[in-house]
Amino acid sequence: MEDSKTAPAPKKSSLARPRNVVFLVLGFIGIYYALPQIGSLTDTWTVVRHSNWGWILVGLTFSGLTFPAATFTQFIAGGNLGTASELGLRQLAGAFLSHFVPFSLGTIGLTSSYYQRLGKESAQATTAATLP
Repeated sequence: MEDSKTAPAPKKSSLARPRNVVFLVLGFIGIYYALPQIGSLTDTWTVVRHSNWGWILVGLTFSGLTFPAATFTQFIAGGNLGTASELGLRQLAGAFLSHFVPFSLGTIGLTSSYYQRLGKESAQATTAATLP
């Protein structure tokens, strides 16, 4: 018994897909902005070596306290819904994500979806995520 059907022709593969072009452009933009920062690392290390380490520790301490403070504020604004540790992780992930999207939309989106998963309606979740 011969099969009278022929195999379909393989699709042509192209490297110039819109997704690849977007990633290439974003890569070039990232390199364009990262190179000056990498080039000035020697200046940064010179300043750090000649600075007062007490003030550096004070700055790092207060910078580190911003995440627990944001977590506490978000936990209270959300009506004590969920756990503070989950919200803390979302605050940290949102802070990273906000480097790539404007107006803290990364943090708001992550927190809003977290509250929606815990049973809040969309409008209430977005309000609770936006208020603090």
